[in-house]
Amino acid sequence: MRAFTRAVGMYYPQEEGLSLQRRTAEIVCEEGMWLPEVLVRSLLEPVDDPKLITPFGDGAELKYISSCSEMLIVEIDYADSLDSKILHASALALARTLIQETGAESVLLLKNGARVRLKGTVANPISALVCEDESAWEGEKVFLEKGFVPDEFADSFVMREEKRILYYPDVSGSFILCRETEDWTGRMTRRDMEMLLNEKTDPDLESLADRFGLSLDGFSRESLGDGKEGLYVSLRASDPSALDGDDLRLIRGILFLNMRINDRTLSALSLEIDGEPVREALGEDDIWYEGQEIRAQFGEEITLYFLDRDGQDLIPVSRTVSFSDSLSPEAWMRELLKGPDRFDPEEARGVFPPGIGQKDLLHVETDGVNAVVNFSSALESFYPVEDETMERMMVYSIVNTLTEDAWVKQVLIHVDGRQVDNLGGRLYLGTPLMRNPGLIRITEENQ
Repeated sequence: MRAFTRAVGMYYPQEEGLSLQRRTAEIVCEEGMWLPEVLVRSLLEPVDDPKLITPFGDGAELKYISSCSEMLIVEIDYADSLDSKILHASALALARTLIQETGAESVLLLKNGARVRLKGTVANPISALVCEDESAWEGEKVFLEKGFVPDEFADSFVMREEKRILYYPDVSGSFILCRETEDWTGRMTRRDMEMLLNEKTDPDLESLADRFGLSLDGFSRESLGDGKEGLYVSLRASDPSALDGDDLRLIRGILFLNMRINDRTLSALSLEIDGEPVREALGEDDIWYEGQEIRAQFGEEITLYFLDRDGQDLIPVSRTVSFSDSLSPEAWMRELLKGPDRFDPEEARGVFPPGIGQKDLLHVETDGVNAVVNFSSALESFYPVEDETMERMMVYSIVNTLTEDAWVKQVLIHVDGRQVDNLGGRLYLGTPLMRNPGLIRITEENQ
């Protein structure tokens, strides 16, 4: 496994959480690791300066990190007794670090799957302003209740209009994706559940109603004792026999995520479809579901570059893969070698010659700057000199796809482990190739 170091700027609370200090540090990244995750894990390590405080206190642990559009969603497990000033400063230190080092626009902080909310009098460690009104921490525009941008946080506790996160199935019905939305009450109601079942935010997603033929039958909030509430939901399916175990887990996971992240008063879900408890269909005993093993279903979108119908331009195509595959350049290449699938635009065409497929990809290695793509000898001398255009499109489909990853800046193509000057055509491959945006068709989405 290759590893490389990177210098980064990380923020830490100091003086009992009343200010932040930036320190330059080196982090070690192994091939296939995601920069935001490496940053958060490094930030939570005990700090060696007695004047600084480890964000979220000693023993804090990263439970989950993902992305939604330009927002990073971070769940951290920290002590319930953590002082509110330290929590406030830690959240800002986390957001400043991630936004400055990753280019994200905002950060959402979770604990136990729910949005973090602060209460009480807390000083802003950047502006030294003090929020005296406890109710201000509970309103719709509390900075920790949504993504926030620390550099714009100097003059006011109000960051921007509230953004809500909703989860949906991707078009393949295999993964859970999230999107931002503003049409949400903030407390799970029957109206919210109807919206969740029937609406979608973009063409890459499907509503639960469209995907699985579901409609809402019953809805109620139930007391679980100790001040906790659960949500009971009963659905009707147009074809219950068509729903297998994976479908049931995906439906339940999506409903639970939307319930938990947007209404922290709810902690468990009981789901029935056509009068049958989902737990019984899945062979489970617990009446109330609390999100066990749900994160295995999260997907991430990657961008692949295929030929357009005329073979003159490359077009970007989004594809959903597992979270682990989204961190692997080799997995990206295998998706590219699969070619367009039934969920991709009709005009998308594969870039590889007939007979070249995943079996011909030996491996992909990265070192933090370059990616080396090693093919079998089947690819060599495939293109005659007069077919320079197709060779060029194939090569830059590889290069442009891999350089979508922030870790990869240049790409080398090898054959059977050795560097080659060309693949039979005129395109010189003896040096690393950089991204070529000039071959990408400009659309409203990628301009």
